[in-house]
Amino acid sequence: MHNRRKRNEWLADQQAKHQVKINEARVAFNQGLADEDQILLLNQERTKVEAAELQKNRPGMISRIFSSAPKEEQQGGNLGAAARAAASNVQDTASAAASEVQHTATAAKEKVKDLGIVKAVEDKVEEHKWQKPQTVGAEAVIGGPLDREAAASVLAVQEKSKSWTNWLLRR
Repeated sequence: MHNRRKRNEWLADQQAKHQVKINEARVAFNQGLADEDQILLLNQERTKVEAAELQKNRPGMISRIFSSAPKEEQQGGNLGAAARAAASNVQDTASAAASEVQHTATAAKEKVKDLGIVKAVEDKVEEHKWQKPQTVGAEAVIGGPLDREAAASVLAVQEKSKSWTNWLLRR
């Protein structure tokens, strides 16, 4: 709309049509004959009215700033009391959970010992504990066969290669 007057007339016309639809929906709802669209329209209008009321009752910016000025409170205030209560609940829950976990762990250890698995693992560890690791050159190689092969190839390359600085410095 390029004309203010025509735009205002059009808006007034649209608002009048909308008001007529709302009145028809209210009449139909009171008679129990409202369809889904009319119920939806009534719900939208009700939410608009509630939002407008909340906006009216909401304090302005200046009053919100000055009303949040520090007030005399007990030590810690409401937040401190809530934090203390939460901390005590957490401590109670943590101690109960720790005792339950400890009880479960001891029961599991007893079951495993009955199977003899722990003894077999301990024996295997003791058996390999006294073995010396294999050495390649001056370093001890720890790991599987691929690690040993990689360490051997690294040492071979280090021994062979000479850089151009060795020639320059006549080493």
